[in-house]
Amino acid sequence: MSKIGILLNEKQEMASLADGSNVVIYAKKDGKWVPTEEIVECFKKYDARTQMRALMAELIQEMKCCKILVASVLTGIPYMILDNEGFMICEAEEFSEQLLDEIAFDYEKAKEDERLKQSEIQEDYPNQPVETDNAGVFRIDLKKLMKAHPEMTSKKALLPFLQKGVFYQLQVYCDHVMPWLTQHPVMERYKFNSMKLESGGYLVSIEKKCCTE
Repeated sequence: MSKIGILLNEKQEMASLADGSNVVIYAKKDGKWVPTEEIVECFKKYDARTQMRALMAELIQEMKCCKILVASVLTGIPYMILDNEGFMICEAEEFSEQLLDEIAFDYEKAKEDERLKQSEIQEDYPNQPVETDNAGVFRIDLKKLMKAHPEMTSKKALLPFLQKGVFYQLQVYCDHVMPWLTQHPVMERYKFNSMKLESGGYLVSIEKKCCTE
């Protein structure tokens, strides 16, 4: 069962980060939600807005395997930091065991949905380039490929296709430009160029040196 962190103020009421004084982490034992841990020190150290990132970094470290945080209000930079770290962030005005049950159910369902989504990606993403709407132009995303098929490498995915040479242009989306593109004998028949993408990674375009080949 998931652990859930509750952000409280000095009166031990549900609080925002601005007036929070501690986080109490709950876990379900014998059918009841019980407090198992309390995080206090990081709130004592960081009380200025300019130290918000430092506070969040220490809070995340202190929460360890607990990936759910409930507060009365949680927005802005703290929200983005927690979201980037994979936290489930919930807002509520009052604490109750029913609230914790509902949050835990939603969290486990979200994890299961993500697992099924990844399973579908593994089953559906092809392990070789696919032709686009433009005849002779093929495309492959190596990042998605390797996530779906961890056993694959760029060479395994591209070399058989390059050796056949039945394409006009091959578009490869990748994290980095593979060094073997300038070294492998098969590339003697091809030219390529790379473009850094604003979203991250590169687009490598591979074409035959002579269209009559």
